Amino acid sequence: MERTRSFLRSLGLPGGDPSEAPTSTKRFPDGAQFRVEIPSVEGPEALDAVLDEADARGVLVHRVS
Repeated sequence: MERTRSFLRSLGLPGGDPSEAPTSTKRFPDGAQFRVEIPSVEGPEALDAVLDEADARGVLVHRVS
């Protein structure tokens, strides 16, 4: 494990979990910190399933392609 962390640090990357990284102050114009995009939804049935699951989990989907 330590060899992996050391290797990551040698590349200029964090040697630990992302929770150790600082929180970004960047935001979208509406103040949101992130967006959820669902790529490659094939057909209306799949789209319905995606949107139903997003509703069930309380996730706002911003874009579907």
